Amino acid sequence: MLDEHSTGWKVKRMGVVDRNILRIAVWEIMFNDDVPNMVAIDEALGLAKTLCDDDSPAFIHGLLSAVSADAGDVQVDDHPTDDSAQ
Repeated sequence: MLDEHSTGWKVKRMGVVDRNILRIAVWEIMFNDDVPNMVAIDEALGLAKTLCDDDSPAFIHGLLSAVSADAGDVQVDDHPTDDSAQ
């Protein structure tokens, strides 16, 4: 999901903290119906503002907004392979 929606930055190139904030938020968007998508994005932005550099919140917001917009259209495999977990 992250690689598909990110323009110019593949997951492997992202900072470790950015990447893990994104992974948590994408999991909440895709699999946790108890958390509204906008809340997951807002929580991720709060973490990014505290833990990341100045450019990260805008990048994370844009990427998570794109993931959220497509969340209903994506078929998700419940048992990803090692390659898809990156």
